[in-house]
Amino acid sequence: MKKLKDRKIFGTILVIVVIATCITALAILMKGETKTSGQNPTNVEGGMLACRSAEITYPIATYDSSINKDLRITANFYGNKVSAISLKYELFYNNAQQITTSEAHNHAAMNISFGKDGLSADAFNANYSKMENSMKMSLYANTDNIKPISAKYFMIDTNDYEKLPSTIQEYQANYEKQGFTCTLNNK
Repeated sequence: MKKLKDRKIFGTILVIVVIATCITALAILMKGETKTSGQNPTNVEGGMLACRSAEITYPIATYDSSINKDLRITANFYGNKVSAISLKYELFYNNAQQITTSEAHNHAAMNISFGKDGLSADAFNANYSKMENSMKMSLYANTDNIKPISAKYFMIDTNDYEKLPSTIQEYQANYEKQGFTCTLNNK
């Protein structure tokens, strides 16, 4: 009985040692690299455009008695086409009452605008946060949601599909024309 129990323990230990050895060998062979497989993975180039302004007021916001503001737009690109875009707008205030008022007014203004454009409330994953000394709004969209009707929410200056920026350089020109400072990071 004891021999059978000892064999089971020995067998379990042996299996654990073999699995650990395999994992260690794989880790050493990969040398910390991430491997991508599929169709022409080396030909896909990515990039990120980050634009920022402390002076620009977000056009749909209705309440801005802020002492400072920070408007940031980040766009990710793969194959020189936008894959996702996000906007963060933070308004800084002196007191909690102004933060609460800002969140309520700007949240309502955004949803009224969304409704007028036929979009649902809190479209583009809209999120409104009351921080210690600020109110922060954030929006996010992937490439399928960047259309003329929604472009204005990400401050893309356009009226129809033909004028939607298509390359990272066109997006950069769009934002810099409005007064943003942009940095480009190619991967």
